[in-house]
Amino acid sequence: MTHVIKISPQYFDDVANKIKPFEVRYNDRNYKVGDSLHLREFDGEKYTPRSIFANISYVLDDEKYCKAGYVIMALSKVRVYDPRKERGCNTCKHRNHCTFETQCFGANMENYEPEEDE
Repeated sequence: MTHVIKISPQYFDDVANKIKPFEVRYNDRNYKVGDSLHLREFDGEKYTPRSIFANISYVLDDEKYCKAGYVIMALSKVRVYDPRKERGCNTCKHRNHCTFETQCFGANMENYEPEEDE
């Protein structure tokens, strides 16, 4: 299952730069290991064109360590989509489609419109 959720610019950059390899969220979506996250950058007024795609590799759901109802999710296979970048990926070489080296979004992302979240 893929969960489409908002992320603020500050945290977006931290996840994209591999400084923050986790997400803390209210568990109203029943997050599970193996699920995917589509983190859409939201600047407080609107969505930006940037997105992060990641897999959930671990879920900590223990009230001894997490506030009741919240989980901490470890992220793996983090892929960043930023059409504002001026370089292409190593796979498709298309400018403004891919900005990471391990998986190509290619033209498939151009018209991608996920369902609204939150």
